[in-house]
Amino acid sequence: MDNAGVFHSRVGRRGSATAASALELRYLHDVERAHVLPVGQRQAIRLRRGGRWYDDVRYRDYRTRVELDGWTLPDHV
Repeated sequence: MDNAGVFHSRVGRRGSATAASALELRYLHDVERAHVLPVGQRQAIRLRRGGRWYDDVRYRDYRTRVELDGWTLPDHV
């Protein structure tokens, strides 16, 4: 872990991946790699009303976001 509190993991042929928590690192190893999923974009910035939102993992081509460290409710709830 570096000074910024970010875990780095070598992904081999896929390049390097960065996870912001132990749970995100585990998702990378136990889910994404283990099931040969496409490499997701980590800590993807999404602009929202009032500031920025960081998606834990985004699969843009599949229009899918993964939130691992917490949960949110839709705005209408």
